[in-house]
Amino acid sequence: MRTTITASLAALAVVLAAGAAHADPFPVTGKFTYDDANEPGPAKDCGKRTMRFQGEQRFDTVGGASDLRNISVVQTGLQAWQMVDEFFNAMIRGRVYYTLSVVDDDHIQLKMATGETILLRRCLA
Repeated sequence: MRTTITASLAALAVVLAAGAAHADPFPVTGKFTYDDANEPGPAKDCGKRTMRFQGEQRFDTVGGASDLRNISVVQTGLQAWQMVDEFFNAMIRGRVYYTLSVVDDDHIQLKMATGETILLRRCLA
């Protein structure tokens, strides 16, 4: 009986660890600004309103969730991906669904499931 319980707990730990460790990296990296997003080229001054992509994490200074972890990346076009991010802010666990598109070397666009479109401009620093 004890061996069965130990084996079951070990198997459960492996499954939970595998699920927790799985996260897809973002198709872009670096820091982007909301400010003057329509301007050409990269932004020399990023300002305070930024979004940073780092591995499978996304940090956003605008909105209710500032630290998001990517759950899924599915490429839907040459420079477009369907994304699912997850956030947890001590009271609420939620998911954010959107399409991320690379417009050019210095601009990306997020089309949120809510219908909102966000254009962002790459920061130099």
